[in-house]
Amino acid sequence: MHILKCPHCKSHNITLDTGGQTGKYICKDCGYIGGLVIEEDVEEK
Repeated sequence: MHILKCPHCKSHNITLDTGGQTGKYICKDCGYIGGLVIEEDVEEK
Protein backbone atom coordinates (compact mmCIF):
# COMPACT_ATOMS: atom_id res chain seq x y z
CA MET A 1 0.00 0.00 0.00
CA HIS A 2 1.28 3.49 -0.85
CA ILE A 3 0.96 6.49 1.46
CA LEU A 4 1.61 10.03 0.22
CA LYS A 5 3.64 12.48 2.31
CA CYS A 6 4.22 16.21 1.91
CA PRO A 7 7.85 17.00 1.00
CA HIS A 8 7.81 20.10 3.22
CA CYS A 9 6.17 19.10 6.51
CA LYS A 10 6.02 15.28 6.06
CA SER A 11 2.26 15.28 6.78
CA HIS A 12 0.03 12.53 5.42
CA ASN A 13 -2.83 15.03 5.03
CA ILE A 14 -2.24 15.51 1.28
CA THR A 15 -4.72 15.27 -1.60
CA LEU A 16 -4.92 15.97 -5.31
CA ASP A 17 -5.52 19.67 -6.05
CA THR A 18 -8.62 20.59 -8.13
CA GLY A 19 -9.78 17.00 -8.36
CA GLY A 20 -6.57 15.83 -10.02
CA GLN A 21 -6.99 17.88 -13.19
CA THR A 22 -3.76 19.87 -12.69
CA GLY A 23 -1.58 16.94 -11.60
CA LYS A 24 -0.62 18.84 -8.45
CA TYR A 25 -1.07 17.93 -4.81
CA ILE A 26 -2.02 20.16 -1.89
CA CYS A 27 -1.07 19.67 1.76
CA LYS A 28 -3.90 20.63 4.07
CA ASP A 29 -1.49 21.14 6.97
CA CYS A 30 1.19 23.49 5.57
CA GLY A 31 -0.43 24.66 2.31
CA TYR A 32 2.20 23.20 -0.03
CA ILE A 33 1.00 22.94 -3.65
CA GLY A 34 3.11 21.08 -6.19
CA GLY A 35 3.64 18.02 -8.31
CA LEU A 36 6.27 16.46 -6.05
CA VAL A 37 5.19 14.22 -3.16
CA ILE A 38 6.84 11.43 -1.23
CA GLU A 39 5.40 7.94 -1.74
CA GLU A 40 5.95 5.53 1.11
CA ASP A 41 5.34 1.78 0.95
CA VAL A 42 3.58 0.46 4.04
CA GLU A 43 2.96 -3.19 4.80
CA GLU A 44 -0.63 -4.12 5.47
CA LYS A 45 -1.28 -6.19 8.60
